[in-house]
Amino acid sequence: MKFNESVIPLFICCIILIIIYMSTGPKIIASIRENITFVTNSIQESKKIQVWVIKDANPEEVYALGEKLKTMPEIENVQFVSKEETANKYKERLKEYPNAAEAIETEYFSDSYIITLKQISSKQKIEQKITEIENWKKTTSKKNVFFN
Repeated sequence: MKFNESVIPLFICCIILIIIYMSTGPKIIASIRENITFVTNSIQESKKIQVWVIKDANPEEVYALGEKLKTMPEIENVQFVSKEETANKYKERLKEYPNAAEAIETEYFSDSYIITLKQISSKQKIEQKITEIENWKKTTSKKNVFFN
């Protein structure tokens, strides 16, 4: 059986392409999977807003703020985060810098609520509604939220 000599380079190119695909195919699939996961997580995280409570609010006022947030139909979840938890989170992030971590005091922080929106499209509406509630200081988007 004789091979046409012009087919041999094509055959070699096909073999090389198969080898390249076999060596990079799983990497490409893994990369696509990672990108999809990243985009999905980013969308989920952008649905979160941290609502900081004013520092001089008493426990009843802090609780009342949380209850008001829970009544908003656009909000899926409300999670309370104490100022102690926030201080500890900062200390954890700064553990490589012991002097900085030791300097963190709980009184630098205030309690907060992390709210998760049902839909991203309601973010501006919710932020506007929050401005009408008493005892909140500011809101921050998920990129600045300390707890998940």
